[in-house]
Amino acid sequence: MFCLAGRRFFSFVLLFLLFAGASVLSAQTLPTLKREVRVKPGDALQLRIYSGYIPSDHKFIALFQDSTKIIDGDGNIELASLGKVHVAEMNGREISEVLESKFKPFIESPKVMVTPLARLTLRGIFVRPGLYRVDLNSSFWELIKQCGGLQSFDLSSLYLQRRGESMYVDFETAYYEGTSLYELGIESGDTVVAPRINRLTMQTVMRYFSFGISLVTFYVTLLNYRK
Repeated sequence: MFCLAGRRFFSFVLLFLLFAGASVLSAQTLPTLKREVRVKPGDALQLRIYSGYIPSDHKFIALFQDSTKIIDGDGNIELASLGKVHVAEMNGREISEVLESKFKPFIESPKVMVTPLARLTLRGIFVRPGLYRVDLNSSFWELIKQCGGLQSFDLSSLYLQRRGESMYVDFETAYYEGTSLYELGIESGDTVVAPRINRLTMQTVMRYFSFGISLVTFYVTLLNYRK
C-alpha cells in the first residue's frame, strides 16, 4: 500500500518538476541574436537634417532641422512641402539615403541622420504607463527613468508580452547593468508589464523546483532505507 501510494506521489512530483523545468527553460527563450531594425507603421523617426556637409572634415555648416516624425498607417512620414515619403520596412541607412535625395534640390550638401524609434507599451504599476517611442539602443535603465519608475520597485515581477505571448526577460539584471533594449531582444510593438497583483515569478518557480527536488531525494532515500 505504501509503495503504491509512494509511486503515485513520486510520479506526481516528477511530472510537476518536468513541467516547471520546461516552463523555466521556455520562458528564457526570448531571441537576442543580432537583427536588423526596420521601421513599421506606428513607429517614429528622429531626423536631424544638416546642410553644407564637408566629408573631408566630417563637419556640417548648419543644422537645418531637428524633428520627430510619426510613421502613419500606410508607412509614410509627412515632410511639409515635400509631401509624404514611404519609409516602412526600411532601416535607418536606407531612410537616410532616400531623404537626402529628396532634400538635394533644396539644401546644399544635405546629410540626414536617422534614429528609428520603436513603439513600446508599458502597462501596470509604472508611474507613467502608456505608449512610448524609444531608441532600441537606449538602456532599460533609461526607459525606467523616462516613465518615472515603478510604484512598487520590484523588477523581478516584470515580464514581456509579444503578440499575446508572455515571455520572461531578466529585467532586474538589465536595469543594474545598463543593458540596451536591443540587447534584451525587445522589438517594436512589444509590451512590458509590471503586474499590480502578486504573480508566479521565476524566483518562486525555482523555489518550488528546489522543494520538489528535496521531496524526490527524501523519497528515494526512504525507499533505500526500507530495503
